[in-house]
Amino acid sequence: MKKTAFVCIFTLLCAASYAQQTVVAVFPFEARSGTSPDDANTVTEVFNIKLQATGALRTVGRNVIDNVIRQEHIYQMSDFASDEKTAQLKQGLNADWVVYGVVTKLGRTFVITATLIDLNTNETMGGAPMQMDSIEEAFEKMDAPITAMIQRLTGGSGRLEDAVNRATHSLINDLPQNKTVVVLSIYSRDIDKATLVINELEFHLINSDKFRIADRGIVDLVRQEHNIQLSDDPDDKSVIHFGNVIGAQIVITGAISGSGTSERLTLRAVDVEAYRVVAIVREQF
Repeated sequence: MKKTAFVCIFTLLCAASYAQQTVVAVFPFEARSGTSPDDANTVTEVFNIKLQATGALRTVGRNVIDNVIRQEHIYQMSDFASDEKTAQLKQGLNADWVVYGVVTKLGRTFVITATLIDLNTNETMGGAPMQMDSIEEAFEKMDAPITAMIQRLTGGSGRLEDAVNRATHSLINDLPQNKTVVVLSIYSRDIDKATLVINELEFHLINSDKFRIADRGIVDLVRQEHNIQLSDDPDDKSVIHFGNVIGAQIVITGAISGSGTSERLTLRAVDVEAYRVVAIVREQF
């Protein structure tokens, strides 16, 4: 009897937890500028597989999404613009968020961007563009942006994101413009936080149109060759050497310290050519 009662209670708790999970609909990624529909479809499938594997969110089935696309005539980003359309999508999908992505080819490089659309408020949030030399690299490189996206959706990184935004704004004003910049690492005990900071930093630096950002594929390759992790704390000698290998004039590193409700993000920018630190910013979160 007790065993039966326990099983019932456990089942109810699991069902309640499942019902409270954020529901996300991943729309087919759009193919642009020389990208084939097959490549865009591959990226969509990889994104879905990686997202589902985390278990942190519930996703809407592809057949449901395809039906809504046909009924609501959703084919590109601008189709999400109206509040009325968003309300219809929320009802049809029974979801909280939509992910809409674009796959673009620039020369030999593929650039993937994903935008989050809040179906409750119609607000959008962009993520850091992801670069790769081939579509096959998507399976290996999709983990970091998905981790950052999950943290956004589950509300676990709001304070950290705000701190990154403030710190990046100060950093952009302090750095010399028209330089090639690379974000090397963010020292943290939490690899997910380090990944989020790196993604957000690159996103804001790219959107500022004041710097050139080192190719991410090359950066990851050199990191592996020199055994540098995303959450490492390299010394200035290693930072300068890394910048020279990559061909970057500015290398950014950082650290997350403290715990609980009293944490601090510190960012350091080193001028590789001048062999000196050109900017340090700190933000509490």
